[in-house]
Amino acid sequence: MREFTRFFVDPVLPQHLEAERQRIIIFRNYLAIIFTLYVLGLILELIFDFKSFNWFTFASIMMSSSFFMMLSLINIPHKYILTSYFIGIIVTNELQFLPNPTAFHVSVFWIGISPLYVAPLAKPRATLIWTMVFIATLVFNGLYVARTTGAYEITLYPDRFLIAGILFMLTTSSLAVFFSYTQKKMRDRLDLKNMELHDLTKEIEDQNTKLKNYNDHLEERVYERTEELEHQNKQLAEYAFINSHLLRAPLASILGVIDLLSRTELTKEQKEYIEHLISASTDLDEVVAKINKALNTEGKFNRETIQKLKERK
Repeated sequence: MREFTRFFVDPVLPQHLEAERQRIIIFRNYLAIIFTLYVLGLILELIFDFKSFNWFTFASIMMSSSFFMMLSLINIPHKYILTSYFIGIIVTNELQFLPNPTAFHVSVFWIGISPLYVAPLAKPRATLIWTMVFIATLVFNGLYVARTTGAYEITLYPDRFLIAGILFMLTTSSLAVFFSYTQKKMRDRLDLKNMELHDLTKEIEDQNTKLKNYNDHLEERVYERTEELEHQNKQLAEYAFINSHLLRAPLASILGVIDLLSRTELTKEQKEYIEHLISASTDLDEVVAKINKALNTEGKFNRETIQKLKERK
């Protein structure tokens, strides 16, 4: 039963149309209430009053409620349905009044509560506009009766008047309760949105605090990193100095001695030893030269740098 009711009352709309969804829910609930009220009025009319059964009033309102519910279920835009419904209220009143101007004393009260039909469904500005339209309709009816009928007498049936009064009271009180209920639901949703917004604001503030703390320490981190880089550069400079002066100087001496030895008379075996020394010393000299080049051009020294230098040999 709950799922069946939800099918007729709760439309399926995308998340960004949540406000429209809520307005449609209110309208469908409203139509269900009006339909139920006039079914009850019809039952009371049939049980207690057979003197002048006004079937058109009950039938037209129940049929119009069903018709507009159907339009809503087939997803006709809500604003068009709402405008048509308010126009339907006026047309229904006029169709009952114009053939029988002596029912003016009844239509006065029903047209008088028409703004109560509008208030739960429309925004304040729309309610004010439609109220002015109902007032204009009421004034037109009064002038019409004054010109065509003038003063008239009525026969009052207490039991019929009682049934009409009960229906009138049920209608006004039901709409008032419905209006109060919808306002409460809207306030609850607004409070929920405010809580979500408050939580989101707090989360943003926390993120801003973290970001501020990070920014406050950023300069200190940059300074520390700069010091580390300067220290590394000093170490590289020291290594370059050692490599260029302290290491290459003895190597140059070794190469000089080997050159002198190679100019003397040596045995075949001694010449082979000298050639090995020359080859090893030359390789060492090239390695030192590459390290110097890496330090001077790349600004760093690692295995990848040496590998690049080997490939460009």
